[in-house]
Amino acid sequence: MRSPAAASLLLLLSLTACGPSAERRATEEPRIEAAVRAYLVAMAEAYRTEDASRLAGVATQREVSGLERRLQDLGAEGRRLEVALDDLVIEEINQYNATNATVRTIERWDLQVVDRGSGTVLSESLGQRNRAAYHLVRERGTWLVLFRQLLQTVE
Repeated sequence: MRSPAAASLLLLLSLTACGPSAERRATEEPRIEAAVRAYLVAMAEAYRTEDASRLAGVATQREVSGLERRLQDLGAEGRRLEVALDDLVIEEINQYNATNATVRTIERWDLQVVDRGSGTVLSESLGQRNRAAYHLVRERGTWLVLFRQLLQTVE
């Protein structure tokens, strides 16, 4: 019969053994970061064009569908969102295995809510800093954003 301490150590060792090697992490982290950066460029373009399909190739269908719903909601209100990414700081990348990773960022955005009919700027937030988290999955060798979560607006 194993002691609780021995069982805990065995569990820890098995989890460590299942994670990616240091070499693999060093190879994958730049790819994961590049995937997040590509997603943010595509997301800004999707908002600008009101076309969620701009996320194809950088996000899963789940995330594309979520952005489609947000764009439809804005359209139903007669508004659209103009966004521009000014700065991105990657705070942390965690790769859990060969197919799952999380990234935490601080992003600085210029945001404008625009009336779709007149083009009038209804509100704006220039230099808004947000902390965000991303969950990525690797499908057929490509890192894709499964979802983005806004954690907080940083003052």
